[in-house]
Amino acid sequence: LKVSGVAGTLRLSVTGVVTATSTVECIPPTATPTNTPTPTPTPPPTEIAAQVTGAGICTETGLVTFTLNNPGATVVEQAYIVTNAAGTVIATGAVTIPAGGSATITVSSTPGTVTLTIPALAISISTVCAEPPEELPCGYWEIGPDGLPVFYYNTKACEPESLERVWEPISVGGASCPPWSVYHTFRTGDWELFRLGEIPDKPGAPENLSQAINPEWHDINPSRSPDNAWIAYASNRSGTWNIWVARTDGSEQRQATFNERSISIDPVWSPDGRYIAYESNKLGNWEIFVFDVTQRNSPEVRLTENRALDINPYWSPDSKKIIFESLRDGIRNIYELDIETLDVTRLSDGQGVDRFPQYSNKGDKIAFMTEREGRTNTQIAIMNADGSAVELISDPNGEASAIAWSPNDELIAYQMRLGSDIGIYVYELATKTTRRVTDTQSLNTAPTWICESTTLLFTSNAPGNADIYSTNALPITAPPIDVKREGSQLTDHPETDRDPQNSPSEEDASTRKARDPKRQ
Repeated sequence: LKVSGVAGTLRLSVTGVVTATSTVECIPPTATPTNTPTPTPTPPPTEIAAQVTGAGICTETGLVTFTLNNPGATVVEQAYIVTNAAGTVIATGAVTIPAGGSATITVSSTPGTVTLTIPALAISISTVCAEPPEELPCGYWEIGPDGLPVFYYNTKACEPESLERVWEPISVGGASCPPWSVYHTFRTGDWELFRLGEIPDKPGAPENLSQAINPEWHDINPSRSPDNAWIAYASNRSGTWNIWVARTDGSEQRQATFNERSISIDPVWSPDGRYIAYESNKLGNWEIFVFDVTQRNSPEVRLTENRALDINPYWSPDSKKIIFESLRDGIRNIYELDIETLDVTRLSDGQGVDRFPQYSNKGDKIAFMTEREGRTNTQIAIMNADGSAVELISDPNGEASAIAWSPNDELIAYQMRLGSDIGIYVYELATKTTRRVTDTQSLNTAPTWICESTTLLFTSNAPGNADIYSTNALPITAPPIDVKREGSQLTDHPETDRDPQNSPSEEDASTRKARDPKRQ
């Protein structure tokens, strides 16, 4: 008999003819060995952490990105926390890092230290995010190294402003040239426009024409009306830079443009007295604008319309054209604008960078600043009013600027730097002769002419600080004068007096032409 599956004591009993009993002790069977492998233990988290590295970087768009690199085995769904410098949690989540690969975690950043922590991996990665860049307004400015405003603009922040104006008309009389001048002074703790000399029929009239005394307010760029009763100028007293007008007897100041965010500067009164032209970025980029001073509530009118900047307007003697500087062909050139048709014609020959054009008083020639023949310094050049016959008239080794035609168009005055010296120079067209008017003992700048004469006004630091001086430009063969001994000192104040204006009737030396975007 066979039985199976039992263990322990078994007893067999047989009954019937024969009776028999049998007992046997059965033991449990020996277990059969198997080939099942023993599982390999998972490494503890600290072993993974030793494999993972990372770094963080902040972006200008206000984000911080952490990059984790894993040369070891895959790390699956590990929780992370991102905190700022104050320890405040700014983001949480989970990250998987493939074996031999990398993963990124991007969150919105805050200025200061930002830290990514993965507790299970014992990883902590920090990076420092800087303060976001200042959001620059449409038009903005700063005081430059010489104390005068420098202007900038940010097209991205510009939104068109209204061209409407509230304006009471001005009646402008016949043209004449006054026996007085206008100049810039800092004697009030801000840039003001003062009159130098008395008005014949108004003795004792206030000499401060702009009258906006405040350390945060400045007045620059005077342009005289043909009848000498008014000046137009640029001022920031309204909160941003606008065009203002003031009576030359100091009795009235009036706002003429009404920007809230943009900048309008560099006014030029038309010879017929009807218009004031100026440059502004109130519609996005620098353009030439004009308004009619003789009409009630006359709007501002944009004369140029181009994506490139258009600046430095100057009227023709008949008030029918404006020449200006533009980047519309990729390089600064001189263009002519017909006031009636608004047609624009390029006058430059394309051989250089041409800037700051100025008609002669007869209107048959144009003087301008130019960079030519591969040079980066600026020379003075003249050409016919149609752009032909360009002639360089200043030293090619100098840096020349601040052009001023004499009232009779026979002379051109300018300032020029040669090495460390800055002096006043005069060029005589008939003889093609140049005279250095001032010597090297002082810095002399910003020439202008006294009406119907060959007498120059200019700025000099001969007394130790900037004051207004005068001297005769002729004879053309005369040696330079010692300004302190031979020049006529017209102002004497411990604060700066500079950049006079008489003839031409527009002053440009006070404008710093940094009109390309500072940061965009």
